[in-house]
Amino acid sequence: MFTGMPGDGARNLGDRARAALADSRFADVRWVASTGSTNADALALARDGVPEGVVVVADYQTAGRGRYDRAWVAPPGGSLLVSVLLRPPSPAASTGCPREPARSTPR
Repeated sequence: MFTGMPGDGARNLGDRARAALADSRFADVRWVASTGSTNADALALARDGVPEGVVVVADYQTAGRGRYDRAWVAPPGGSLLVSVLLRPPSPAASTGCPREPARSTPR
């Protein structure tokens, strides 16, 4: 699913991307003209329980952050601003351990 595709040029690019990603886990691309931060948007989606693979793309962001919490500033349309929601498997899931530690009952 592609949402909010801005402008005709982006629409053509979006059509090509949609075709390339249609059968992958990255088929849900949410493209916006402007956002505070693609990473903050992806984190909010994660908190809402959205499944892995959502791609958040913006033409411009107003509150982007780089390494060491530095401001990430780019002119509109001047950078690829994208975040991808990934949910790596937890160590407990890969080892077969229960998610919560076993609790002992008092004797």
